[in-house]
Amino acid sequence: MSRIIPLALVVLAALVFGACSRNEPKLTTATGASVKANPVHEMRVALTVDAYDEALRFYREGLKMRAVETWDRPDGSGAILDAGLATLEILSTKQVERIDRIEVGRRVSGPVRLGLDVEDPEAVARAFEVGGAERMAGPAAAPWGTTFRMRAPDGMQYTLYAGPGEKTGTTIRELRIALTVDEYEPALRFYRDGLGLPLRKSWAEPEGSGAIFEAGRATLELLSTKMAESVDRIEVGPRVAGPVRVALEVDDSAKTGEALMTAGAQLLGGPVVTPWMDKNVRLRAPDGMQYTLFTKHAR
Repeated sequence: MSRIIPLALVVLAALVFGACSRNEPKLTTATGASVKANPVHEMRVALTVDAYDEALRFYREGLKMRAVETWDRPDGSGAILDAGLATLEILSTKQVERIDRIEVGRRVSGPVRLGLDVEDPEAVARAFEVGGAERMAGPAAAPWGTTFRMRAPDGMQYTLYAGPGEKTGTTIRELRIALTVDEYEPALRFYRDGLGLPLRKSWAEPEGSGAIFEAGRATLELLSTKMAESVDRIEVGPRVAGPVRVALEVDDSAKTGEALMTAGAQLLGGPVVTPWMDKNVRLRAPDGMQYTLFTKHAR
């Protein structure tokens, strides 16, 4: 599970793209302040798992993630789980090495790691273990709070942490997908200027660089191997995705795909109208991550 397409490692207001900030869409808050609109309605992290039933129990019963949709069909099984807010974090290799040293003691993560902002990291770590996960390290005193590094039964690494947000009474407040990129500046431009994600925070320090983007609502999608093969056939033709793929719900998947290709993405397939009546486009970002852009119920 730790290996996907090289250099990559899972999802959102009107869609307007522009490399210049003066062309970025704006929203007005209740106080009258102007903020940048988010072109992405939802970020969905899609995990392909060999032991589907085991993974579904782990996330739904162990982590108490609410199932938005589940299906079990001849072409495969799948589930979509509510994962709170979504953020996308891109990190230079040097920064990831620092994070791993702090949280674990040595470099252990692959190109993709997921972070969960939870109210009680220790309690969630215990739930992970009951569900069959491995505690790799923790509790660790990091500058960003007490953390636990876990490896889920499907192989995905998670950092459990308690963010500064208000208590919500839910197990998971935020799902953060952290991408390690060899070429940090091009990746920053791709997600900030090409995709237009609102920047929450960025830093450039001797220890490394990083940025965190707002990515709308988060869902976690579990797919059996058979289902992942079916999705690839529909969107692309051949089987091309690794164990992790990110899907972004946008207003116009075809237009968004064109904008991202201009920003350096490679078209893998689409636009195609799926059997579930979404219009999908499959792309590979410059950092190697595969993205499905989808517009719901489009023809």
